[in-house]
Amino acid sequence: MIPLSCSPRRARRLALGALLAALAVPAAASANGVVTEFPVPTANAGPYALTAGPDGNVWFTEHDAGARGIGRITPSGAITEFPVEPGATGAGIALGSDGNLWYTDDFHGVLGRITPTGTFTAFAAPFDGRPLNTPRGIATGPDGDLYIVDAGNNRIVEVRTDGTTATSFPIPTAAANAQQITRGPDGNMWFTENNNDLVGRVNLNVTPHTISEFPTGTMTGALGIAAGADGKIYFSQAGGGANEDIGHVDVTGANYGVSDVLAGGASDPEGMTSARDGALWFAIFNGSQIGRLVPGTTAIQQFSTGITANAGPRFTAAGPDGNVWFSEETGNAIGRITVDAPVTRQLPPPPPPITTTPPPATATKPAVTHLAVAPARLVRGRRAVASFQLSKAATVTLAFRQGVAGRRGRGGSCVKPTAANKRAKRCTRTVTIATVRRAAAKGTVRISFGSKISGHALALGHYRIVVTPAGGSAVSSKLLTLVAPRRARRG
Repeated sequence: MIPLSCSPRRARRLALGALLAALAVPAAASANGVVTEFPVPTANAGPYALTAGPDGNVWFTEHDAGARGIGRITPSGAITEFPVEPGATGAGIALGSDGNLWYTDDFHGVLGRITPTGTFTAFAAPFDGRPLNTPRGIATGPDGDLYIVDAGNNRIVEVRTDGTTATSFPIPTAAANAQQITRGPDGNMWFTENNNDLVGRVNLNVTPHTISEFPTGTMTGALGIAAGADGKIYFSQAGGGANEDIGHVDVTGANYGVSDVLAGGASDPEGMTSARDGALWFAIFNGSQIGRLVPGTTAIQQFSTGITANAGPRFTAAGPDGNVWFSEETGNAIGRITVDAPVTRQLPPPPPPITTTPPPATATKPAVTHLAVAPARLVRGRRAVASFQLSKAATVTLAFRQGVAGRRGRGGSCVKPTAANKRAKRCTRTVTIATVRRAAAKGTVRISFGSKISGHALALGHYRIVVTPAGGSAVSSKLLTLVAPRRARRG
């Protein structure tokens, strides 16, 4: 029913929205918009953010502290849950450039990494001088680094895939309550500010990188964000009432525009993704619906058939199977909504190649997996073993890294203390204390070491061992702690 106090213009928009919602029920002639729900095995897990994995599955976080932490669902709906740090509250998740899944724990301020086989590593050390405080959205940038919305510190943090911090960028407007982040078509990172009714852009195309902010209207409550097929930035606006819609700006931050208002009122549109049909699909939390908007248009489709009432859809992700997957936070399930593939014209087969000489084979880089160090608490004078799997023969380097005192330099970097910077702000920098190099064959590699490396005695304290195969990428282990031997008790 349309409220009597509505303006004629808004009444027409609400009527159109209601009509589109009715038409959203899947017809027999099309498979687009068919919903299937898959319950999460752990009760009240609170499935939250999702992303497509490198293994053909969809990975998701669990936001309830009593859940296992990270889940994986196959295209057929089989769910496996993986335990991570106790009491984890998974907020955001993204596929990293290293082929692993990276997630944020907004309660503990942890950045986590989990491999496609379920092995996880938690990174909780200070990031650019400060621990994470309520980290939320996470996305991979065009440079291969991870970009994290550190909401409690009102900044965006750039992290490399070995878990070390590259730098961080303060959000100019205070108390932004930043939410989600995505890679834009312009090669920059875009994020939403829920409190300030702004969208922000991390300018990666300038050095040093900076943040710009752009107004998105009045009381919009921006949450989800995604790049549209038309080259614009789209974001969900959950400001309530007449602002329940999808907004957009171009990559200059100008030409703000909106879609039609969502039908139903108080719908709370949230996480969105761009799917294979070129449309933007987004979760509608309060309405227990999934919305669809074609970039460049204003009409919204709202799908509800097949979604359990009060399921609380929170995030969406385009799956490797071409369909859109969504989390049901209060319904404790993962949903799948079918997306029709775009119709393409069949082209004639290409002519045969002129030459039959095969192209040279691409050389594969050596990779390290399943890194472990035992014991993790090493008594000085004894020995430990670093073991890992090596994909091909290579010379490997074990680097023993430690956090040491530093001073804040120009550009915010942490540098070695000198007389010139003695009054600068203190910080912690990571340095390599010692290295071990070995030629290793393919397969299981075990390297023994003690508290003295190449004649250099390690001081007591915490170290991080990083294994790097020549020509490959680095893999970090858990912390190694070097302790003094206990003294014998006197009788």
